[in-house]
Amino acid sequence: MEENDMSRSKNQLPVSAEPLWKKFPTRDKNGNALSDFMIIFPGFKKLARAELQNKINFVYNTLNSYSGSIEYAALNLKNNFLMISVKPIPGIQLEITSAIQAYVPEAKLVSHF
Repeated sequence: MEENDMSRSKNQLPVSAEPLWKKFPTRDKNGNALSDFMIIFPGFKKLARAELQNKINFVYNTLNSYSGSIEYAALNLKNNFLMISVKPIPGIQLEITSAIQAYVPEAKLVSHF
């Protein structure tokens, strides 16, 4: 992941109003195609602030543990979803989603095959 994305703030994913299609890379620095997917979080808006922050921190830490596979990630709290752009590694989308679901069971993978 690039320094200005996930690592720019300690426990916070980047949040932006810019359209996702403008932000997400389609290729890595070597020109290899990337894959992206979405995880939705039904009910996040209804959580108490402390519970929401705990879940966001867990998601952030989980994504950091996959930093070698993730090129970019952005959390949209207004619409309760996380977009992730990854290197083309078989099974990585399910692996990341399962890791997040360990603490955030309401998380649902949205993907195309």
